[in-house]
Amino acid sequence: MCLRLSISAITLILLAFSITAGVMLARREPSDTIAAVAQPYGHSLLHWELEHVPGRWLHLIGDFFLGRDVGDEDAMLQRYFELGGKIERLQRLIPEGDNAAAERLSNAESDRRELENRVEKIIEGRVSDTLKQQGLTLSPPLFDGIDTVFPPVDMELGGSPRVLVISPRDSIKLERSYLLRNDMTLDEISSLEANAEADGVSALVDTTGGVATYPSTVTDDASYERAVELAAHEWIHQYLVFQPLGRRYFDNEEMRTINETVANISGREIAAVVYQRFPSAQAPAASQGPAQSGIDFNKEMRELRLAVDELLAQKEVEEAETLMEQKRLFLAENGYYIRKINQAFFAFHGTYADTPASSSPIGPKVQTVRERSASLSDFVQTMGKVSSVEELDALLDELRVDD
Repeated sequence: MCLRLSISAITLILLAFSITAGVMLARREPSDTIAAVAQPYGHSLLHWELEHVPGRWLHLIGDFFLGRDVGDEDAMLQRYFELGGKIERLQRLIPEGDNAAAERLSNAESDRRELENRVEKIIEGRVSDTLKQQGLTLSPPLFDGIDTVFPPVDMELGGSPRVLVISPRDSIKLERSYLLRNDMTLDEISSLEANAEADGVSALVDTTGGVATYPSTVTDDASYERAVELAAHEWIHQYLVFQPLGRRYFDNEEMRTINETVANISGREIAAVVYQRFPSAQAPAASQGPAQSGIDFNKEMRELRLAVDELLAQKEVEEAETLMEQKRLFLAENGYYIRKINQAFFAFHGTYADTPASSSPIGPKVQTVRERSASLSDFVQTMGKVSSVEELDALLDELRVDD
C-alpha cells in the first residue's frame, strides 16, 4: 500500500510538470507571422489537463474505495470500438438537419463516454503487464532497488490534437511545429496552410495518433490494436525522458528521429506481445483501409521520397511539388487518399525513420541495434543512453566488433 501511494505521489508530480508546461505554452506570445496565424487554432495543454485529468482521478479514487470490476474485458473493448466505428459513420453520413441521425450520434457518443475510463484501465493494465514481462522497469526517484513500471502507464482516449508542420520548400526539414485543436474544419485547415505558406514555406496540418503528455493522449478513433500500439509508443517516450536520449529530444532533427524511431519499433513490438497474450480481444477497426488495389503503397511512397530528395538536391522545387501532387492523385485513384503531400508531409512523417516516408539512414541504424540486442528491454535501455548521432554510430561499431 505504501509503495502504491508513493508511486501515485510521483505520478502527481509528473502531472504537475505537464500542467506547468501547459501554462508556459499558453502564455507564449507569437514569435512571427506563422506563429501568429497558428495561435487562434492552438491546442492548449493546460486546458486539456484541466478538462481530462480531474475526472480520471475521481474515477480511480472510486475504483480504489469501491473495488469496481471492469467486467468482461473483451466484451467491453468490442463495444467501445464498435461504437467508434458507428460514430465515424454517422459523422460522415448524417445529412445536415437530420435530427434523428443527430440524436443517434449523440446517444452513441454518450454510450462510448460511459465506457471510456474502464477501457483505458483495461488497455493500461495489459500494456503495463507486458512491460513488466519484457523487463521494462525502472527504480522510481527516491526508491532505489524497487523496480516497477515507471512512469505508470496512464492514457486518455480522446481527440488527439492536429499539428501544423513547417518545412522549407527547397529541402525536407521539420523546421517547427505547432499543436492545434482537433476540431478544425477543412476550410480552417486550408486557410491556415495558405496563410503559413505565404511566408514562402511548405506547410501541412496533419493528424496525430497521440501525444506524450502525462497522461498520454491517444486518439479515440483508432482500433483496439492501434490504441494499444499508440499507448505503448507514448509510454516509451515517457520512459525515455529519464534517459539521455529522451532528454535530448528537442536538440535537433536527428535526435527527434532517433527518439521517434525507437518509440515506433518498441511500441509495435510491445503491442504484438499484448495481442499474443490477449488473443480474444480482437475488435474491428473504427475505419477500414482501402480495398486491394494491386499497388504496393510502401514502395510507391518510398520511391516518391527518394525522387523528391533528388529533385530538391538539384534545386528543382516546382518539379518536386508537381511530382508529389501527381503521386497523391495516383494513390487516391487506387484507394489511398492523402489530403496533401508536400515537403512538410515528408518532414513530419519522415521523423519516423522506419517508415517509407523517410530517407534517413537513422532508421536502418536503429533497426540494426534492435536486431543485435538480446531483448526489447536491452534495446530500449541501450538506446536510452544515446545522446547524439555520433554515439549511435559508435554503438554500432561496438556491436560489429562484438560479432
